[in-house]
Amino acid sequence: MTGVRFSFAQHNCRESNDLFISLFHIVKGYNVFFVCVQDLPLYRGNPPRAPGYECIFQNGPKVRVVIYHSLRVLVGISFVLVPTVEDVLYLRIFAKEGRLVGNSPLLGLVNVYNRLANGGNTVPPGTVFTQMNKPTLVGGDLNCHTA
Repeated sequence: MTGVRFSFAQHNCRESNDLFISLFHIVKGYNVFFVCVQDLPLYRGNPPRAPGYECIFQNGPKVRVVIYHSLRVLVGISFVLVPTVEDVLYLRIFAKEGRLVGNSPLLGLVNVYNRLANGGNTVPPGTVFTQMNKPTLVGGDLNCHTA
């Protein structure tokens, strides 16, 4: 795995099937390993399928964050889904051989959909932006708007 470049994409689909289809139409032309999607359209409560990708998500009242991984990436890595709060998805990605980032065989990938609910944010910044002892990539729709 040493020297392999990982590629990531992220997008808020705003519950639109057209946006979801467009997103995967764009990434299919690139070697995108992980696609973090927020507010995706659901079919009978489940995320849609994407050709060449497998979807990772936590069951809950409504699935709002998912990570699709390319089926090609499984040759060199494995991963574990770490349970988190609603609207946050955290994967620990492990190199089967060698390193992923710097000297680390581990990379964290966090997908966040911070939305307004009940007069506040669903994901407090301290939940996501904490000190980690391994390289971690945080992506998603943070909705950090100012008045």
